[in-house]
Amino acid sequence: MTVSLTTGLFSELVSQGLAYLYVYSLYGVPLDDPSVDQRVADIFEYVVKELERDKEYLASSEVAGHFKSHYFAGDRGVLLRWYGGGEQPAQHTELMLYVMKGTAGLLRQGQVSFAKSMQAVSGLSYGVPFKGLMAIPPAIIKQPEFYEKQTLFLKPTSGPDADIEVDPVWFAVLALGFMLGFGGYYDGAYHVFTKPGLPPTLEGVSAVPLDKLKDIVDSLSTLTAASRRERPTTVSEEIFALQLSIAVAKSERALPREVFPFCLYEIEYIANTYTLTRSVFVNIEPLVTYFEKYYEVLRKEVTGLSKEEALKPLKAVVGLAARELSERFKQRASREAGEPLAYLFVKDFYRAVMSGNARLLEESLLRFLRELDVALHAREVPREYRDDLQRFRGERNVKAMVEAVLR
Repeated sequence: MTVSLTTGLFSELVSQGLAYLYVYSLYGVPLDDPSVDQRVADIFEYVVKELERDKEYLASSEVAGHFKSHYFAGDRGVLLRWYGGGEQPAQHTELMLYVMKGTAGLLRQGQVSFAKSMQAVSGLSYGVPFKGLMAIPPAIIKQPEFYEKQTLFLKPTSGPDADIEVDPVWFAVLALGFMLGFGGYYDGAYHVFTKPGLPPTLEGVSAVPLDKLKDIVDSLSTLTAASRRERPTTVSEEIFALQLSIAVAKSERALPREVFPFCLYEIEYIANTYTLTRSVFVNIEPLVTYFEKYYEVLRKEVTGLSKEEALKPLKAVVGLAARELSERFKQRASREAGEPLAYLFVKDFYRAVMSGNARLLEESLLRFLRELDVALHAREVPREYRDDLQRFRGERNVKAMVEAVLR
């Protein structure tokens, strides 16, 4: 992962929302086609329905303060004026689904026009005022455009605090892009994935080859679904990449090499402001490919072995490494936390796979297995990891790990 210092979060979310619409609804359909509004409404409703099936993984922070008032404060609430009554969303992810569902209804009723909204972009104004009103983007998107955590104090890093405003159609496109990139809210932070470089206009998106565009949006969906379920820790680059890669490998969905890198935004609530604390470029393709090869080697040896079962020993080692690192940070004094058993191996394992260095993997395996034997016999390994670590040290597993690098 390579550190990036600036954010174009709004544009990147809009571009991937448009990309999804184009791939699954608008390819080959001119904007003046009478079916366009119904097609777009279908997509918004489909995405909402699919995400609601995954609701247990969609928890996020609450919409509050000025933003809540702007959307829902009595007769002045923009979203209440747009969409009418009904249950108000409490959390940001619920807000995104609410906007997509509400805009789908407006499109079906002919109250807004997708084509007119796409053609009405001027400066920081996106779309056509509906009922005389435009909305500001949610805090979780608007504020990271303005603040980054560069020092102990919050400093503007993206120029003036620009007041972007959106109509119902553009708000729903933004919401679609956000949910496509939503990798979970955990450890006090949002984890949002984007694909930098996509044009933030429908015309620009339509100029990208369809196969490439489809690979990008499908891969984003796979990546973020895996992230929401696995909740990979960002305390270490190696652990994050390995945990996410194992989760993706278990999903049985291929991620083409060409779609990488993606950008991961980590956003925290600091001093009453959603602040970009880190953005990194993520390329886990070599790791996912390695785990596929690893599984293929083991499957030849063990009849009926599932991929999830095959990956358990490696997942246990990475999980133990994450636990060790977390304990060291909590206790601060390294003597109290003890020497990390798994983390040093995981760092070498990551380097070996990313570089295809079988010798490095063999050497680090030998060191780790000696230490692991001692730790297991002394019962120094937490109980929940012991069975999987016993399998990890088995000859069949060690052979598969090395052979997967050589392939």
